[in-house]
Amino acid sequence: MSLSLQIKDDLARAIMDWGVSITYRVVERVLDHETQQVSETLTDSICNGLVESEIQEPTAEVSGQGSDGAVRVVVAQDDLPADAPQLTDRILIDEEEYVITSFEQDSTTNLISLQIVRR
Repeated sequence: MSLSLQIKDDLARAIMDWGVSITYRVVERVLDHETQQVSETLTDSICNGLVESEIQEPTAEVSGQGSDGAVRVVVAQDDLPADAPQLTDRILIDEEEYVITSFEQDSTTNLISLQIVRR
């Protein structure tokens, strides 16, 4: 077995062992042109993810005295819906809803790192 496959297997096992159950929420927005109202259709799927505590990177808004409340979640690409992730989607952790602010995909490990903030 190649090293990259071993790493991929180890990371998958880490997510299974230490991950928490999260809800990946796909948000589809539809604009009604007559009323100019936007409606949302939500589709939830459950998966496991490694959730880091708040990312402690100083921000200009708090003059380096704290963080912006961002959290990082690592999930397997195979556990997400087909066209995920999208920046319009959301993450639910312990019934708290977060918005995705950025994400990075790793094609070697098939993992996605989602940076999220509380909505």
